[in-house]
Order: sequence, then C-alpha cells, then structure tokens
Amino acid sequence: MERRSEPQRTQGLHLVRAEPTGTPGEHPPCERCTSKCCRYIAIEVDRPSTSRDFDQIRWYLLHDGVVVWVQDGAWHVEFRTPCSALQSDGRCGIYDSRPQLCRDYGYGDTSPCDYWAKPSDFDLMFENAPSFEAWVESERARKARRREAARRRRAAGERA
Repeated sequence: MERRSEPQRTQGLHLVRAEPTGTPGEHPPCERCTSKCCRYIAIEVDRPSTSRDFDQIRWYLLHDGVVVWVQDGAWHVEFRTPCSALQSDGRCGIYDSRPQLCRDYGYGDTSPCDYWAKPSDFDLMFENAPSFEAWVESERARKARRREAARRRRAAGERA
C-alpha cells in the first residue's frame, strides 16, 4: 500500500505524490510519480574556482526558478521550467515520439530517476543567492582557519 504525502503545488497543478515504493534502479515508476523530471532541465557546469566563477553562480541564483546543486562533486545549474509537452494531468503529450533522452532517463546509475531522489542525495543545494553567499563566506572562513593552523604548525616546527 502506498502512503500519500502532503499535496504539493507544482507549476499550477495540484498533485498528490505517493511516497516512493519499489527499488531504485528498477524501471522508472512513471505511473506513481508527479513527473518531476519533466519540470526542469539541468546542465553540468565547472566547479567555481575564481571570483568570476563565483559571481557567475550568484548571477544564476538571482533569477527566479534557478537552482544550483552539487551531487557527487559535480556542479549543476537547474532551470525550473516544465516541458511544453507536459499535460495538465502530469502525463507526456508526445509520449510515443518523445526524445531519446526522455526514453533513457531513469535507467541505471548515470541518470537515476528523480522519483527516488531525497534532499540528502545532494552535496550542496542553493535555491537563492543569499544561501550561496553564506556558503561562500563559510568556505572562506574555513579555508582561512586551515591556512592559519598550517602557518602555526610551520612556525612551531621552526622553533623546535
């Protein structure tokens, strides 16, 4: 028996999402899902390393419907925009002629089905610029502490 979670509003649709049942890696359970994979596109981007890179990520996040996340060390920009073929009942309007990417999605380890996704699957998730800015500041502070600790170890070694 499937447990029902709280209703959620997605792109103007009132959907009741069944709690995940079954086993990840099996056939994607499209008939039990709220078509999560049809409500966004995500592209992998390089891990930010320069001030300009960090500013670029911040710029993405200043736009509505854009999220940045890191999974297994890979950085992604997600644009929350539904597929134009998604019907109001959550089904694909071009199912028989859908792109190959859609046909392959959810099989294997390279593109796991979103039905199984949990927030803990992400290393980092930024839904707005302030959350990213706070993370950047905490990373800078952490790195500064590590540099200071290394400097102190070196200085202690020189005195010994």
